Amino acid sequence: MNSYKEAVATVFSLRTWAQLGLLAFATFMYVTFELYPVGIIPTIAADLQVSESKIGLLVSGYAIVAAAATFPAVALASRISRKQAMLLALGFLIASEFLAAVAIDYNQMVGSRVLAAATHGLFWSLVIPVATATIPRERIGLATSIVFAGVSLATIVGVPASTALSNMVGWHTTAVILAIGTIATTVGLYFSLPGDIRDGADDVDATVRAQDCRSDVRYQWVRAGIICFFTLTLVAAHFVAYTYFSLIVFRVVGNADSVAIFLAIFGIAGAAATVLFGRYNDASPQGSAFAMVGVYCLAALGLLLGWLDLPLMVRYAMLTLAMIAWGGATAAVAPIFQSAIIRSAKDVQERASAVYVTCFQIGIAAGSAIGAAIVGASLFWLPMVMLVVSACTLAGIMRFRHAYA
Repeated sequence: MNSYKEAVATVFSLRTWAQLGLLAFATFMYVTFELYPVGIIPTIAADLQVSESKIGLLVSGYAIVAAAATFPAVALASRISRKQAMLLALGFLIASEFLAAVAIDYNQMVGSRVLAAATHGLFWSLVIPVATATIPRERIGLATSIVFAGVSLATIVGVPASTALSNMVGWHTTAVILAIGTIATTVGLYFSLPGDIRDGADDVDATVRAQDCRSDVRYQWVRAGIICFFTLTLVAAHFVAYTYFSLIVFRVVGNADSVAIFLAIFGIAGAAATVLFGRYNDASPQGSAFAMVGVYCLAALGLLLGWLDLPLMVRYAMLTLAMIAWGGATAAVAPIFQSAIIRSAKDVQERASAVYVTCFQIGIAAGSAIGAAIVGASLFWLPMVMLVVSACTLAGIMRFRHAYA
């Protein structure tokens, strides 16, 4: 234990901790604003005088725009430095938040979402390369988990807090508050990030790297492609069921009021797993990937067991365990797979990360679409499809485990 803490203290200077903390807060702000309308759909719909389903499209449409815009945005940003590109992406987010703050009709609100989604892929393709630029290779997983802790905090604190603020002071004012938070983060990153952010501090002599097959760009793309494909399948498996989270909870325990409780369990388990997997991801990247997808399978199996004719308290217990496993595995997906991309695509980090972000967004859209197609037949098929796809993903990762080394 002491040796681990000493190693972390040695690797991460005070300046590095500040950079990682600010990047984590940037992910917190991005995810909070991305999911900002979720808790206040009826309020926004009433104020803008449109249907609730049209406001719901502000969330699902965001993912589609983000997927489509990722490659063009990354290509254009390749002409400037990583620091400038990161600040540009956050600048778009600030503009989007202010546009939402003054939106008085649906078209303006759509414009706000499109503006943020336009640089969503750029931001997520940069945040980990920037975070790990000065981190030795053996600490990439830890640094990635620290940055992605902002995602967990956004789901646990950010979205509920923005919903509560919207109910107290109005959703327009809340958008201004989010913009102020993003401005503060951007200013902090402007002063803390170095002007010339290069690849990891553990780079070795170019001649030696040229002799190492892992530095071959084609080989790196093969490994990155494998990781991106399994990211897509696992995210799709997740969203098949997660899109209908409330319906599953009601079907298993028969109490709609329990949805908020299980969402909290889901989020808290995710926060804990982010720290846990961050620690062990560096020591055993392959083992972390196997464990994470294996836990996904157990979560889906736990959801399925809720369909059995068991006593209510037993079903509550089964669902609680399933939510702990599900929330933990979900939070671990991004740091484990993203750090694997950084390790495998050393020379093409931004482009490989762009592919990763695009596959992640496609997985969201595909999973939601599959869930919509099967939910009418029976809710039972939601966790069943989640289990089958997760199990196939686990088998695939075990077959191509070299990509996660």
